[in-house]
Amino acid sequence: EVFCDTMMGWLGLGLALALLALAAAKAPATPRFKWGQSQEQLFISVMVRDLDPASVSVSATGEGEFSFYAKSKTTGEESVLKLDLLEDVKEDSLKWEIAARPDKWGTATVISLGKEHAHRWDMLAADQNKYKGLIDKDWTREDQKLEPTEDMTYFDDAEHVLKLNEKTLNKTIAKHAPLVVAFRFPWCPHCKSNDEVFVTASSAAKARGKKKTSAAWKKATFAYVDARSNKKLGR
Repeated sequence: EVFCDTMMGWLGLGLALALLALAAAKAPATPRFKWGQSQEQLFISVMVRDLDPASVSVSATGEGEFSFYAKSKTTGEESVLKLDLLEDVKEDSLKWEIAARPDKWGTATVISLGKEHAHRWDMLAADQNKYKGLIDKDWTREDQKLEPTEDMTYFDDAEHVLKLNEKTLNKTIAKHAPLVVAFRFPWCPHCKSNDEVFVTASSAAKARGKKKTSAAWKKATFAYVDARSNKKLGR
């Protein structure tokens, strides 16, 4: 009977230690955040309950890889936010400060970043849907006079121009040779002015390829890449 009591005691202690280890290994929480913008800057506020200001760490690369880390003073719970920002930012422009007053979601770390290209962003992150319920618009920092980007392109109705992305590029190169590719940003005025020329060239190449004396032109393929949606490919 004494042996059983001892064994039960050890099992209870082991279970308690296991639960403590499990709690310590708990995955970091994704904090609530909101964002706004001006023509030249982004503003991101990340809220953490009972924030330990000394634990805050914020970083961003020029390619748009954003990272936030902080802890709660009372529970030690970690909060981590990693974003693949929609476009490139100016890495050396990163600034942040702790808000003077907390809101209902906790104490905010207010972060500002300069945009590499000054124009309105339609979204903060390329994978923004995964943060549904956690992300809000910060209308106090949003310049509502900014004009939205025109997403329609000259290529939308172009019969002879393919649309490429990071998944289809290699297959298209293997299938079509030669391949002429236009890389464009939706907000770029120079890109828009060149779109018509590119489409006209693709139509002319196809027309020329129908002639027996110029059959080689039939193999020429024209395509375009949305460099905003395919950042790595656009570089």
